[in-house]
Amino acid sequence: METKVFPAVLSSLDPIMLCIRDVIRSSGICPKQGKNFEVALEEAVVNIIHYAYDAPTGMIEILCKLDENKKMIIVKLKDMGIPFNPLEKEEVTPPTDIASQEIGGLGIHFIKKLVDTIEYTYIDGANILTLTKMIR
Repeated sequence: METKVFPAVLSSLDPIMLCIRDVIRSSGICPKQGKNFEVALEEAVVNIIHYAYDAPTGMIEILCKLDENKKMIIVKLKDMGIPFNPLEKEEVTPPTDIASQEIGGLGIHFIKKLVDTIEYTYIDGANILTLTKMIR
């Protein structure tokens, strides 16, 4: 997939996920692992949509591809929003009783658990989040 650019608005979520899903499904990854990766990516995209930009809304640039050996799916999410490194976010422990958990705060935790690698860079005013999943 070539790089695609979408407005950072909630109505872009379905088209973004459709592009990502096409690459994941064509990769040969087992369905459970593919779905876990989709969940992590959707959480990352929603976080960008909700938190990256003050008004007016900006853009999200997406690159989703297989590595040269076709053993890994690589997704790069780029935005020009507020600098935010999710790797610096303090680790949280999910509650044993999910009903007692306040809404929010676990998204980055789940992203880290559902992907194989996560990298963050901030270059030339852009947040670049790279998530990978091995094809098993």
